[in-house]
Amino acid sequence: MNRDSGKHPRSEVLGRLLVALQCLDILPSRKEMAEFLEQSLREVPGVAGMRLMMADQAGEGAAGTTPMDGALIESIPMRTPRVCFGELQLRIDDPAAYAHYRSFLINIGHMLATILENRDNAGKLAEANRQLSQLVGELEQRVEERTRHLLENQQQLLLSAKVFENSAEAIIITDARQRILSVNRSFTEITGYAPDEVIGRTPRVRRSGHLDKGFYQAMWRTIAESGQWQGEILNRRRNGEIYPEWLSITAVHNEAGDITHYIGISSDITERKRDEARIQFLAYHDQLTELPNRVLFRECFDKAKAIAERESGGLALMLLNLDEFKSVNDFLGHLGGDQVLQAVAQRLRSSLKPPDIVARHDGDEFMLLIQSAVDRKGLAAIAESLLERVNGIYPIDGNEVDLSASLGIALLPGDGRDFIALVKHVDSAMLRAKKAGRNTYRFFADSMDAGAIEQLTIRNKLRGALERGEFQLHYQPQIDLSGGHIVGAEALLRWLPPGEALVSPQLFIPVAEASGLIVPLGEWVLQQACRDAADWNRELSPGLMVAVNLSAVQFHRGNLEQTVQRALRQAGLPPERLELEFTESVLINDDEQVTETIHALKALGVALSIDDFGTGYSSLAYLRRFHVDHLKIDRSFIQRLPEDTEDLAIVRAIADMAHGLGLRLIAEGVETEAAAAMLRQLRCDMAQGFLYSRPVPAARFAELLKAWRVPPR
Repeated sequence: MNRDSGKHPRSEVLGRLLVALQCLDILPSRKEMAEFLEQSLREVPGVAGMRLMMADQAGEGAAGTTPMDGALIESIPMRTPRVCFGELQLRIDDPAAYAHYRSFLINIGHMLATILENRDNAGKLAEANRQLSQLVGELEQRVEERTRHLLENQQQLLLSAKVFENSAEAIIITDARQRILSVNRSFTEITGYAPDEVIGRTPRVRRSGHLDKGFYQAMWRTIAESGQWQGEILNRRRNGEIYPEWLSITAVHNEAGDITHYIGISSDITERKRDEARIQFLAYHDQLTELPNRVLFRECFDKAKAIAERESGGLALMLLNLDEFKSVNDFLGHLGGDQVLQAVAQRLRSSLKPPDIVARHDGDEFMLLIQSAVDRKGLAAIAESLLERVNGIYPIDGNEVDLSASLGIALLPGDGRDFIALVKHVDSAMLRAKKAGRNTYRFFADSMDAGAIEQLTIRNKLRGALERGEFQLHYQPQIDLSGGHIVGAEALLRWLPPGEALVSPQLFIPVAEASGLIVPLGEWVLQQACRDAADWNRELSPGLMVAVNLSAVQFHRGNLEQTVQRALRQAGLPPERLELEFTESVLINDDEQVTETIHALKALGVALSIDDFGTGYSSLAYLRRFHVDHLKIDRSFIQRLPEDTEDLAIVRAIADMAHGLGLRLIAEGVETEAAAAMLRQLRCDMAQGFLYSRPVPAARFAELLKAWRVPPR
């Protein structure tokens, strides 16, 4: 600072003015600064020369030397050399901050003009100099505050830099033209690209080539409209490997709203995609054999059926069952048995060519969808080849297992026009192969002639049977497993033609459905069951429910809602005492009329139950959509409890699902106390079966209600 500032203050004033002028970009160069200084000092007596130095915050400058990051103006000789003053320093840390203090610097300039105009008036000069010093002091205070804020910002930037560098996600920063300015360490670890390999280039260097131009155009259009985009994308590592990543791109704008940078943050989701793929695979494949499961097989069947119908073609189902496989499990144990199943699955898979597929149907059974041949000769050749491939010796853990298999065949459309019918028929064909001595195959059509004659006979007898009073209802009690009481009954239709034995429902119900006779027959069943239930509720067992089975035909032909309302009204039975049972096949086609009818029945207040659950499509979506009340586990899963571990696993899964959805569970076909005990353990709500009672006429069922005692456990 000036060593004689009290005597010669003007040097300090002019020096600060020079700084102010430079800050205002009036004098952008050192030469112009020198020329202005010389011109400004020419009329000031007693000034011989001076030097001006600016230094940054890294260190002070010294007269005659160049500071670390500053500018130096050499001594400027004056025309009137009388006294030579010392140098003048003004430290300003951030040149970008000058504009912030523009008003101060302008005021300093105005004050200096006042000093120059009144240099001969000592009083005014002193006052102006005092005001100038005050302004300069305020300026220096503001500079110090600005410097402190800059230091705080610098610390924040250092923290941000730490986060940037140590983030587990890859980060790219580009300019407005998408040229990469910076990448972090995770970017290098994930992609394999070093910073110097990508900086200055665009992210296009990593494109996989698996996404078309339209994808990227849509992505950048979204960024332009909303300022950001995120989604899944495929990119390429430095080694050429294509990998999936989750990418988020954000546009950075300045105060004017212009884009200055883009920030891309991405994470490698290879492991997540692998896990998702595994979960997806297990949802549609058998975990043991990795063959398609029932769900995937059904989807493949539906697609193949649609193609066959569109092209007036056909297809076939084959069901292969391993002969005497229980003895294999007894000999090798379940682990050894699993190895045999895996080996059989591999042989079957290698024996087929697309579009034919094989799935694990159940336990030791494999279902095959055949589209490559639809005539009996071609199918017979495939069946013989499969049996030859499967039959033989299987070496398992030092043991040799000799296996054979039986196979059934059913054709679409000849043996059935829907999946459930074909599955039933192919199962019958396989059982006939078993009865024929095993290690062979049978077509379902082998017995079609006899079956057709039998159906025609039944149809002729059915006509007029209802008017002749040949039908009656039998009731099988439904038992509350927790208390042992009778809480309901299932109404089962029985047909007794005059002078003949009872005709099995499995024989006449399909014929009644095919002929349409099921509609009036079903209305009679509803009316009679409601009348019987109303009598029992009034006289014997208040709260007793009656379950009535509905046919899919009734949903399409006949006013089912009005039929149910009429039966309830005429019998005087509360709607909550009636339960309507229907199978999953009613729901499969997602028919609008069926949907409306089910919702209307639900609105009446009756209970809805899915019968034979687990043997058909078993869609959770249907359970949620139609708000059913009960699930009825098919007898095929109950009869071998608790010994059969696979059936036990299925029943446990159904029970857990039902409880999770708030549904009541009914098990049919309970014949042993061991099965009942297991069902109680699984928290099944109700059961019916020969363990409690066979289906009996209405009068006998009333006697059961009167005499029923809770059975001991």
